[in-house]
Amino acid sequence: AYYPLLPEVKVTYAIDYCGNSLGKKFLWLRKYVSKDSLVIAFMVPVYVFTLASLMFTRHRVIVSERNDPDAASTFRRIARKLLIWRAQAVVVQTQSIADRMPSTLRKKQTIRYNPISDKYTSGSALGSEKKDLIVRKET
Repeated sequence: AYYPLLPEVKVTYAIDYCGNSLGKKFLWLRKYVSKDSLVIAFMVPVYVFTLASLMFTRHRVIVSERNDPDAASTFRRIARKLLIWRAQAVVVQTQSIADRMPSTLRKKQTIRYNPISDKYTSGSALGSEKKDLIVRKET
């Protein structure tokens, strides 16, 4: 973990048990996660996979959308729309992301802004000349 956790928080990595096999991870997740666990899944591919794996169970899942929801591939956008309703809570980083999520999720959403420490507020990037420029990936 990147941050210190309380001793009662157990972090487990599926790759340690299943390697890179998606099928094994899917089955392992259904079997391994105890009924009283709270699963927190970040990023669309991970939380879509987690929600699909735990479908038709009583597991509690919180998902965190950390990117522009419209920037995901068509497959990921469809998968998210089909599965995100299953989450008990949806954490987003900005009001803009919250506004672009399905309206049926509004009561489940929480905005947690990404804090910036004072030690990161100075330096060449912040003091550099700014340009009005939009960069986008051609499709």
